[in-house]
Amino acid sequence: MEATGISLTTNELASVLALCGYESMASQILNSLDINGETWELDRFIEDTGLSLKSKGLLDENRSSTLVEGLEDLLHVLVQSKRKARCIIKDRVLFIHFIKGDTRTLLQEIRNNTHFFSIYSMEKGFEHILLNHYELVGKSEQAVNDLPTLQLTEAIYDQLHQMDPAVLEAMINDEKIEVLLKQFLSDFKNNEQ
Repeated sequence: MEATGISLTTNELASVLALCGYESMASQILNSLDINGETWELDRFIEDTGLSLKSKGLLDENRSSTLVEGLEDLLHVLVQSKRKARCIIKDRVLFIHFIKGDTRTLLQEIRNNTHFFSIYSMEKGFEHILLNHYELVGKSEQAVNDLPTLQLTEAIYDQLHQMDPAVLEAMINDEKIEVLLKQFLSDFKNNEQ
């Protein structure tokens, strides 16, 4: 896989996933975008994303997916990655997608409705990546080491996505819940679950 340093809007990501045959994932993204399914709205969506992908040089009409090879490879890695870490702070999300049998990872940072992808060598370690993401560059080593860690199982994290917003809000306001968990739930809710 050669593609690195690619950015896609959420609309473009949905579009390229569909072009690669991942209609189910594309559909999940489209459902979150409030596209009503009106024919004219879908046509406009397809036209707009097609134009923006073309202007970025990400289309190749000679390929079956119509995507450049590097982008198509990146999407396959993204979808097929089973091991990943999610790092959330306010309205920014960092995914570290582990590539099976490789010493590289696929980094996906989401901010301002844009997905930034790059390939990163695990041999470099993740300290710098995480310090940047959590805006801790320049903080003392002790301050960074004292940060609490919150670990959730994949099943619990998936349940949070399906949780009724009113229940989530009740948990955020519950005095019996730890401050760290309440902060995470608040950020998670503000990030539209």
